[in-house]
Amino acid sequence: MSKIESLTPEQEQMLNKHRNEYLQWGLSCEPMNQDAVKATIGEMYRRIGKNVPSFWFCQSPAQMLIVISILKSKLLGANLWGNLGDNLGANLRDNLEVNLRTNLWNNLWINLGDNLWDYLWDNLRANLWGNLGDNLGANLRANLEVNLRDNLEVNLRDNLEDNLRDDLRVNLWANLWANLGNNLRSNLKANLRANFWDDLWDDLRDNLGNNLWDSDFWGQMDMFWIAYYRYPEQYLHVDYGEFSKVLQLWDTLGKSCGWWYPYENICFVSDRPEQIHRKGVQLHNDSGPAVLYRDGYALWCLNGVDVGESIVTTPADQLDANLILTTKNAEVRREIVRKIGIERVCNKLNAKVIDTQGDYSLLLLDLRDGRKRPYLKMLNPSIGTYHIEGVPPECDTVEKAITWRNQTSEKPVILT
Repeated sequence: MSKIESLTPEQEQMLNKHRNEYLQWGLSCEPMNQDAVKATIGEMYRRIGKNVPSFWFCQSPAQMLIVISILKSKLLGANLWGNLGDNLGANLRDNLEVNLRTNLWNNLWINLGDNLWDYLWDNLRANLWGNLGDNLGANLRANLEVNLRDNLEVNLRDNLEDNLRDDLRVNLWANLWANLGNNLRSNLKANLRANFWDDLWDDLRDNLGNNLWDSDFWGQMDMFWIAYYRYPEQYLHVDYGEFSKVLQLWDTLGKSCGWWYPYENICFVSDRPEQIHRKGVQLHNDSGPAVLYRDGYALWCLNGVDVGESIVTTPADQLDANLILTTKNAEVRREIVRKIGIERVCNKLNAKVIDTQGDYSLLLLDLRDGRKRPYLKMLNPSIGTYHIEGVPPECDTVEKAITWRNQTSEKPVILT
């Protein structure tokens, strides 16, 4: 059989249908299918020579990480594993509550506290039959994902011309990755890191190493690579042989749940979001959370940038323009400017234009402490919005400000 060089009109049509179908699965807000998850992950464990684990189902990735960190935490270790008798209730309740209240951001506690406590207690009694054992991430990844992808790629090379493979990669892998990975998955991962207190982060690092954060098992957000390999199998009649069964497992799992973390004796699985709001490929909701889970955990995003709840929910005419001077993240500053409006920002901060060059202006802003400092106002042509960035006091022209900006890797917001 000669290599396939191009798609027929019917195959082109099915390519678009296939891509849209997998995008919908990747963005699905339906509750997880627990039966399918148990059957699929159980078979994955068996394929690497492990016993089928117990399952702990959580309502969000945040809840899942909290549960894992608490169960493996050195703060609870002695009480958890040594006192599973009559003292379990009192010891566990006291320690869990102290650990949660001490180590979680206030807003995360408000969103998850009551719901999480009930969920934790029910799951402890029902699912805690043994310790967590070792993380199976590397084992599963090597045996069921990396090895699978390598073999599927070899198969595609034997059956498809290079230009067709490149076209499929752009239309499936890259397209779905832009929708599911670059924005949704990346924002979730960054937000989870940001919403844990330093103490909890240190405890996670000391007890779990990096595997808790570096797991590559993203459930529905894995559909970008699954769709790429499924299309040739379904519509181009490419035969993957024995590897087709493993690919089907990943496909079923991606259509059944959100993130998951596999351990020796137990597997933690997160539900899918309850809501996802986007503008194009970017997470966006200017009146509520862009991503909302059933336990209240949420991402508050404007144009793909996680800006936090207060910036989203505060009306533009009530948003404090001084946030421009105190917000360190350049992308968040950009969204504040976009929401307030560049003219209002300049008016509120008593901006005085001292130099202009093309789409750049050098402004003197009133820092409200008797000082005025130069800020570079720039137009981002790709999205048509303005951005303001602090530059050193000695910058008195646009040229000097741009030169400084291009030469430094750190760009402070306020320069004293």
